[in-house]
Amino acid sequence: MAVEVVETKGLWKKLQGKSTDNKPVDDINGTLRIGNGSEFYELDTGDTFIYSTENKTTGGVNWWKKTTI
Repeated sequence: MAVEVVETKGLWKKLQGKSTDNKPVDDINGTLRIGNGSEFYELDTGDTFIYSTENKTTGGVNWWKKTTI
């Protein structure tokens, strides 16, 4: 399955796909830029990740797993 854009508001994007899909960095196929706070929902795990252009996690990944408190 390819990553799907569900909603867009300026640079903020709501994306979805499988956990095995590559989460996009900076843009989607060179056409849609991704901004801070964008979300990626994994359909098969139910996990949501938040995008950060500056704060990279271990391994240089820009996506942080969203946790509920």
